[in-house]
Amino acid sequence: MKNRRHKRRESYSVLFVSNIDRRSRHFRIARSTLHLLVILVLMVFAAAGFFGYQTFNNAWQESGLQKKLRDQQLAEQQLRSEWETEKNEWAQEKQTLEDELETLRAELTAREQEIQAAADAAAEAAAEAERAAAEALVPTLYPSSGVGVLTSTFSEEHPYISFTVEAGTDIIAAGDGTVSSVSSDDTYHYIIEVVHDSGYTTYYLYRQNAELKVEEGAQVKKGDPLLTITTENTELDYEVLYGDEFIDPLSIIAAKG
Repeated sequence: MKNRRHKRRESYSVLFVSNIDRRSRHFRIARSTLHLLVILVLMVFAAAGFFGYQTFNNAWQESGLQKKLRDQQLAEQQLRSEWETEKNEWAQEKQTLEDELETLRAELTAREQEIQAAADAAAEAAAEAERAAAEALVPTLYPSSGVGVLTSTFSEEHPYISFTVEAGTDIIAAGDGTVSSVSSDDTYHYIIEVVHDSGYTTYYLYRQNAELKVEEGAQVKKGDPLLTITTENTELDYEVLYGDEFIDPLSIIAAKG
């Protein structure tokens, strides 16, 4: 028979003694078991260290992320504040421009109104001047600078009026026109014909001698003297021709004068 070798098992004894009743307990732990326990304890510490490291690392990373997030939030708040400031500045600038534009519009409107008023006034003045010029061409004045007595009225057989004139008075043009002729005949010492652009022709007929103030071709204005009377108690015959027809001079004087 072969001899069996007995393996030597090493073990450790652990004694626990109570401080109260002095009881003790004795435990025997095999070396391999102790080694296993040590390995387990080391593994536990390693795991705890690993998890602690992970926890610390995660906390650190989380802290870094939170810091970044705070920094980002601060940056966003700063950008938002700057944007609000710029927005307010733009709004103020826009309001200023709108106020300036409104002022310019008001000034432009006022200027347009002034121009329109000036244009209307000029047009009215031009129209008035045109009316005055047109009226000036119509022989509406009484053809004497003095006061006379009507001695003969207009009729078909007597196509003129007659009225007395005194020495020193002027026979005047009844309207603007051109002295087309200064003549005489067996009845009248002076026959003065004035043609008006309005279609009228006036004739100033005087029997006695007088002081002539115009000549043929002269341009006369309403009220300009044609003759100065030098004889007392004489008469002037006055004719008005419109187109080809003689009309009553009193109808023109009465309507316009």
